[in-house]
Amino acid sequence: MLLNIHELFARYKVQVTGVIHVGAHWGQEFEAYSFLGVEKLVFIEPCQAAFQILLNKFSNNPNIKLFNCACGQISGTSAMFTTGPANQGMSNSLLQPKVHLIQHPRVIFNGTEMVNVKKLDDLEFDKTEYGLLNMDCQGFEDRVLIGAKKTLKSIDYVYTEVNRMEMYEGNAMIEDIDRILSDFQRVETGWASDHHGWGEAMYIRKTILQQ
Repeated sequence: MLLNIHELFARYKVQVTGVIHVGAHWGQEFEAYSFLGVEKLVFIEPCQAAFQILLNKFSNNPNIKLFNCACGQISGTSAMFTTGPANQGMSNSLLQPKVHLIQHPRVIFNGTEMVNVKKLDDLEFDKTEYGLLNMDCQGFEDRVLIGAKKTLKSIDYVYTEVNRMEMYEGNAMIEDIDRILSDFQRVETGWASDHHGWGEAMYIRKTILQQ
């Protein structure tokens, strides 16, 4: 994470017992979530190789739900652009890479993988038990949110990757996320560097901030 999640939780007095993480990769944030008192997790990851690692690590944990799919605004299948072993699949995207190819020339997209895509609203688990949504979807975040209208009713905090350049073709811009999350206030934004067009941001439901 570009932003320090421990500092965010302390600064904004975040108290959640459940987190939904879309684009979980290997579940690297598990220890941070546990330290912050998160008891229930949903890890969603479309890449089969990464999902197998999630299974190996967490399948015996009854408080962690695992879903092998991408999330979007409609359900179906889609080709995911995949990277080589050096990148470990961290830049995989349902969108074709664009500026990413220029800014990260060492990251080679050399394959595709057909993946299932489902609306977050359609995944079967009790959404009311989760208060924070974390998205790391390489520009697909707006599609995830459109397919999560019911889920968002229970969410008070959103941590997400954001873009101010077309890192991937047709990716969501930060203004798109601001517009979709109109019931939330963007309270923190961090950019990878001055010449990179992506970053991460924290949103908090406005009614929470008004308390």
